[in-house]
Amino acid sequence: MMKTFHAILITSIVLFLSAHSVYAGDPQIHIDRGNKYLINDRPFAAVEEFKLAIEKGAHDAILFRNLSIILYDLGFPDEAIDYMNRALSISPYANSFQMELGIIYLAKADYLKAREQFMEVLQRNPGFSNAYYYIGESFYRTKEYDMAWMFAETAKQLKHKSSSLIHRLKNVSESPDIQIWDKSGESLLIRQILVDTRSRADELVKRIHEGELFEDVANEMDKTLNSVGGFLGHFKQSELHPKISKALSQRKVFSDPVIVETELGFHIVQRILPFHFESWKQTLADYRKSKDVKVVSAQAPPPDKSSDNAAPFVESKITKNVTLVNNKPGTPPEPAAVKKPAPARTTSKKKYLVFSGAFSEEKHAIQRNKKLRSIGLASYIHQQQDKKGMIHMVIAGKFDSLREAQEAGKDISSHGLDYFISR
Repeated sequence: MMKTFHAILITSIVLFLSAHSVYAGDPQIHIDRGNKYLINDRPFAAVEEFKLAIEKGAHDAILFRNLSIILYDLGFPDEAIDYMNRALSISPYANSFQMELGIIYLAKADYLKAREQFMEVLQRNPGFSNAYYYIGESFYRTKEYDMAWMFAETAKQLKHKSSSLIHRLKNVSESPDIQIWDKSGESLLIRQILVDTRSRADELVKRIHEGELFEDVANEMDKTLNSVGGFLGHFKQSELHPKISKALSQRKVFSDPVIVETELGFHIVQRILPFHFESWKQTLADYRKSKDVKVVSAQAPPPDKSSDNAAPFVESKITKNVTLVNNKPGTPPEPAAVKKPAPARTTSKKKYLVFSGAFSEEKHAIQRNKKLRSIGLASYIHQQQDKKGMIHMVIAGKFDSLREAQEAGKDISSHGLDYFISR
């Protein structure tokens, strides 16, 4: 069961305050107040305090990232994008920030910008399975199913649990018979986790075999923002330790990681595949040509700019454990006012609405909305006045077909929540 947003925040406070020093000054006063508001489940008040801290000089990548995630969780994706970009301006090689920015764009249905973020991550680490998965998700949304298959299958080879995307692809298309990872050669692209003892190496390999991602385990060993999931780079066999070169040259791309002992310690190494999107496109074009498939090239449909039409099946991995930060003063950015939620649109091409609760108290609607977003749905709150007062209706998403709406409903129900579908 996924931890609640509230519980994770409390855990983060304890972990963060024990590891970071506090600096004095006006910004810290607002940060402290914001932390207290978060503990008491008052995120809107926390946002105001954190923005005041930034206005008065707090300038830190973690603070900007945290504020971005809170704003995204509250349903303000445009502001969330702005603050995540500020975080990246300070830490431009933070893969976690880049991934989260891509997921926010994906939730906004801005698929081209989402792909830009994920592909930039893959340029730094071509073994990042989540990036492959979300690019595949974006191609699924633009109905470019062959390309979606290639990314989904690659994520699967990297042990990503991409069954949701593959299941949906099976309902609309057949997987192209392309296995770009089935190759070997003299040059090696590798990733590594280096530990001191065999028992520690065995423990980490066991975790990977049981389902944890290699890059997540590697990042656990490297706490820096710029961690690249153990990726080392591209090597000729002669450039590697002879034992490592021998072990990997005998294995195919994406084979399970192996343990190699050298004088430096115990290396958990795996051979992976370089990522070159242009090469992927050419491979797909050659495959289509060989099958004599006539494909009419078409641009992807323009992105829907409204957050309430976001992709309902995005399994959002945006980490909710917002680390409460104590920042050193720097150049204050321009303060941004908290925007009021945009009114729900009354016209839409989507035919089916999935509702998950109507509440007289707004706080209950916000809690339900948070829960739906935590399981990957692009939900939002629609307010409607009736004789008894304001009703806050939580809409899990809008869908083109009844089948899609029913699938979303099953997902909601599997988490113990109620729903109903309306046209």
